[in-house]
Amino acid sequence: MNPKDEVKFEDIKKLVNASLEKFYKNDRDLIEMSNEEDMISEQCMVFHIGSYMKNKMNTLTKFQWADLDCEYNRNMNDPKMMRSDRKIIPDLVIHRRRSNRNNLLVIEFKKKNAETYDKENDRNKLMYLTDQKEDFKYNFGLFVELGSHEVYMKVYQEGNLQTKLNYSITY
Repeated sequence: MNPKDEVKFEDIKKLVNASLEKFYKNDRDLIEMSNEEDMISEQCMVFHIGSYMKNKMNTLTKFQWADLDCEYNRNMNDPKMMRSDRKIIPDLVIHRRRSNRNNLLVIEFKKKNAETYDKENDRNKLMYLTDQKEDFKYNFGLFVELGSHEVYMKVYQEGNLQTKLNYSITY
């Protein structure tokens, strides 16, 4: 059995939620702006969330086998590509490097005020990366929309939107 198959969605949800809650608690100055247009860049937020996620993963036995990478653009030794020959650079992935057998989670983040076109591109990327008929076969994909006080999540599995998990973090 692959190690990724032992990790259930509830484990993913707890890991991601704990990381986001820590980010919203500790890095409020990065996200709480009077105007959402003034929020810090998506990449800066993903860096901090990823840091919290890696720290949490290090404490959980189910994730000890896995690597967490930001903007990981490799498919073994080649660039990560979609069928359309478009390069793919996911925001965060939990996987084992240099193999597609243990691709567990791919996450795309967008700020709430991001362009609709950019959000749709990320959702299409998640459908492709979680499609079990394609090369990458991630078990789960998350589209995470970050607002000043709330986070909206959409879950992808087997190339399809599975369920929508909405929750707010209020200060």
